Amino acid sequence: MKKLSILLLSVLLISLLAFNTGCKKAIDVTGTWTMVLNYVNSGSTFTITATFSGTKTSGTYTDNWSSYGVSGGSGTYTVADKNITFNVNWQNGNSGNYSGTLIDKNNMTGNFTESSGSSGTFTGTK
Repeated sequence: MKKLSILLLSVLLISLLAFNTGCKKAIDVTGTWTMVLNYVNSGSTFTITATFSGTKTSGTYTDNWSSYGVSGGSGTYTVADKNITFNVNWQNGNSGNYSGTLIDKNNMTGNFTESSGSSGTFTGTK
């Protein structure tokens, strides 16, 4: 009987740990972010405003480059655990793919590549 009780307790603890691990809350990225883009190829740095609209796990992305005289772009994003990916298509025909890590609900960091051949790193602050 003692062995059965220990076995049942062990199964219960393992089940609780598995349930807790599977219930991680996604970080909510919706809202307006200040993004700093550091281009490796040119050494240039740009600060833009980006907006994520949708749910915690997916939605639409828009950015604003108006302070640089460039039309903004739009695309989609996905979030899985602390990983975020988003793509953007700009009106000039270029596109970009971003892949990063959500440090917390207000900070992200990652890398990007653009169809023009440019690439670099980014940081985002909400």
